[in-house]
Amino acid sequence: MIGKIKEIIKGFDRELFRLQSRKKAFEIAKYLFTHYSIVFYILGLLALFVLPYKPVHDNAVVDEKALLVGQVIKYFKSEHMNSKLPNALWDEQVDSHFRASEIQQTLDSLGLDTSLQRFSFLQDDTWINGTNTHGILRSPRGEGTEAIVITAPQRVANGQFNQNGIDVLLSFASFCTKFSFWSKDIIFMISDQDYVGTHFWLEAYHGERSKSFYISYDPLKNHAGSIMSVLNLEFGGSGKYSAIGLHPIGVNGRLPNADLVTSAGLSYLYSGVPMIINEDGQQVEDNEPLMDYYKKSVWNLLSFLKTQALGFPKYQHSLFSRYNIEAITLSGVSIEGEYEYVDTVHIAMGLETICRSLNNLLERFHHAYWFYYMPSANSFIPLSKYIGPLTIIISAAIFKSLELWWNTGTIPYVIPKGYKRQSWRFLQKGFGESNFSSLIRPLYMPFLTIIFCSMFSVQIFYLMDTIRFAAQNQFQSALFMLFATVMSQQMMALFMIPLLQRLYCGEAGASRVTTAPVWKILKCMINGGLGLFLLSVAAMNPSLALVMAILLVPSFIMIRPTKSLIFYSFQMFVLFIISPPVILAIYGLVYGDYTVATQFLSDIWHHWSLFGGLLLPWICLGYWPLTLAAQVLVTMEL
Repeated sequence: MIGKIKEIIKGFDRELFRLQSRKKAFEIAKYLFTHYSIVFYILGLLALFVLPYKPVHDNAVVDEKALLVGQVIKYFKSEHMNSKLPNALWDEQVDSHFRASEIQQTLDSLGLDTSLQRFSFLQDDTWINGTNTHGILRSPRGEGTEAIVITAPQRVANGQFNQNGIDVLLSFASFCTKFSFWSKDIIFMISDQDYVGTHFWLEAYHGERSKSFYISYDPLKNHAGSIMSVLNLEFGGSGKYSAIGLHPIGVNGRLPNADLVTSAGLSYLYSGVPMIINEDGQQVEDNEPLMDYYKKSVWNLLSFLKTQALGFPKYQHSLFSRYNIEAITLSGVSIEGEYEYVDTVHIAMGLETICRSLNNLLERFHHAYWFYYMPSANSFIPLSKYIGPLTIIISAAIFKSLELWWNTGTIPYVIPKGYKRQSWRFLQKGFGESNFSSLIRPLYMPFLTIIFCSMFSVQIFYLMDTIRFAAQNQFQSALFMLFATVMSQQMMALFMIPLLQRLYCGEAGASRVTTAPVWKILKCMINGGLGLFLLSVAAMNPSLALVMAILLVPSFIMIRPTKSLIFYSFQMFVLFIISPPVILAIYGLVYGDYTVATQFLSDIWHHWSLFGGLLLPWICLGYWPLTLAAQVLVTMEL
């Protein structure tokens, strides 16, 4: 026995062992990718169900110690709550410009540096006018190089007047003038015409001028320092609320630094004011039973994912993220069946605590993270925990692409029973392997298919503005025009490209013995392109990447040409269901009104053209070409 061991050691070749180990590892990886690609998808889905589990969450802790959240004496009292604005100002008949002028006079009476900004824009062939107001409190203890912005729109997201939010803003502005501990400028801004007014104010503040005939806005007469952080107040209704809503998500799903969100949440939680995430979230208590905590976390995470995936600027703070400014919105939330005891005094006291913490900050936020999920107002799921399931799901498509590329390069062979390799000490080819066993990969038709499908989607992208214009002028319904254009292109793609494939790979084409099937190469490209596309989207909007991955990855892994009419019909049905036009139709069907889908179509274009929202190009230039190419693949010959 010892002699045999010595003989093996004596004949051991390190370089040969390295080559054999690498080849064995490659064979194992190839086997796993071939047989278990879908398993990675299932494992990723199962891992997602762990995220709402309480032990996975990190408690909200401020990483920037200079903020000193909740460690100041609060000076704001109920007697400071006096905005001096008449209630008649909030009548529907009052012009918004007159309302802005009255607010400016109030800010001017406090000794602030105030100004008005007029703007106008064309919407549905109608010129809409608006007026922004802002006042600047110059820092008594600073050089005026940094600023905190407190904003309040004239109307909240649901269309109600933001009377309570503006009352808090004006009362807090009056309070701030009585103290000299402010080391940063404080800008109090009241915007008009929803988030459009905020957009024009931001562009003017950063020195940009209107470059389009369809929009016009005045330059600002006075400026403050570089904007460090923004707090937006939206409190409509009666003035009594069950909780305060915390809204961190900006345009394209961008999030502010977690320290700002944590500072705002802890400032109110330390005062006993309940906080929830988004307007439809649920309040989560740390001492709740584990199952109740899990259910509420699931609901809050789904709400968070939906809002981030769409990336629409629903609240005023959303637009500040385009300039890398940390911003959040605080809103009043009334929960049915719960006592409403949170009033404007509670709101203003928490606002003082937040601003005092921001006043301590000596530099921009950088200690905490910018990628996270929020199952509650006082807990986080950081990137290091949620990126794992997302990456595992996406990797299933990448592994499928690698498996197809490997398997289409060699002629398959069957190892007979009883076959054994010779001595492991010699590097040798396996059974059926030779220098002439490789297949030719036909790349022309797959590339042509991807290019054609991309061209169809790009055409839709550039036709969106024309479709919107025709719908606004009542030439035809936007949905009808979109579906007519899409269906004509679908028919071209599903009939023209397979016809070219039959001509290219027919009797006069390359030999099927020495050439890999075209559909396998196309499937390899589709899955590889899907993986790269989803990883790119995940770098900016992980929620949108997750939604797309859940829909597309299993479909793209399983599709293939077939002679079975039932399997063919099932594949086409699934691919049509996950295509953007059908999803839009289902969206309108769920709401029972297709004008909702038409409005969504208009909004998605409006956000792209005005605010740089990326949902439309992501769908038209990434998601749609891949689904169209997958439909073409199913119609190809085996």
